[in-house]
Amino acid sequence: MDAWRNKIALGTAQFGLDYGINNARGKISSSEVAKILDGARNGGIDLLDTAGAYGDAEKVLGSTLGTGRRDFKIVSKIPPNATTPEDVALSVQATLSDLDVNCLYGVLVHDISAFMRDGRNWKVLLRLQDVGTIEKVGVSAYYPKDLQEFISSGQVPQLVQIPYNVFDRRFDSLLPTLRELNIEVHTRSIFLQGLFFVEPDRLSSHFRSAEAKIRHLQNLAKSMDIPLSSMLLSVGLCDSRIDRVVVGVDSLANLQENLAAFDHLDCCDSLAAELRQFEEKNEDILLPFKWQKGKA
Repeated sequence: MDAWRNKIALGTAQFGLDYGINNARGKISSSEVAKILDGARNGGIDLLDTAGAYGDAEKVLGSTLGTGRRDFKIVSKIPPNATTPEDVALSVQATLSDLDVNCLYGVLVHDISAFMRDGRNWKVLLRLQDVGTIEKVGVSAYYPKDLQEFISSGQVPQLVQIPYNVFDRRFDSLLPTLRELNIEVHTRSIFLQGLFFVEPDRLSSHFRSAEAKIRHLQNLAKSMDIPLSSMLLSVGLCDSRIDRVVVGVDSLANLQENLAAFDHLDCCDSLAAELRQFEEKNEDILLPFKWQKGKA
């Protein structure tokens, strides 16, 4: 159980944005953020995933990471509009200032294609790493092809973040290569922004092609008498090729529910082959930025 807890990273998008298709609470209050951080720390979580693009999430963290909360590792991201060396340097400095920290565990490039247009951008991050401002530099990818091209260009990252869940297995073929190159792998969207928890009848027409799979997934969890969150988390936590699974929450209670899901991961591991049958190929379903406006 402890090993699984150490694989969880706390996502903070909801600290600064009204984020997630199944989020009825909206942006989380500062007082609730403090409770979540304390609950995460007490639950064995030691890494936070954030970004300057997450509204004011980094400023909220900076004002909340007071005494007793400074031991979190933090991964942030270069925003898509930072496309010059000056932009990159200023972005990292803004993140350090907002978080009120001197160094970051990781900094990821949010838009690989734009970043690669100027080879000096990567050198900026490497220089910041040399002086101890960043421990690991890397990329956040949406498409396997982009990540493959980035690595093939000779700019081998030390850390990558990719989407991975019971629907989205697009990066499967790349995971062995990342392991061989000793690249730390973080995955996001394990709950696909909460899509898997929405009652299929409440989904908009955009998700019609996935309704049957979502219903089947929810029914499978009920038939096994295990939390759906346990089944979903097992896809990343029980995979030895994955180092961290980024999980977002909307309350302390939600965090505690996810931590309780660890009690059922042993039986979920035996479902690995069956869960692979839920793989989805339609990127209009897999990629939230392609979703139509409006919640379920």
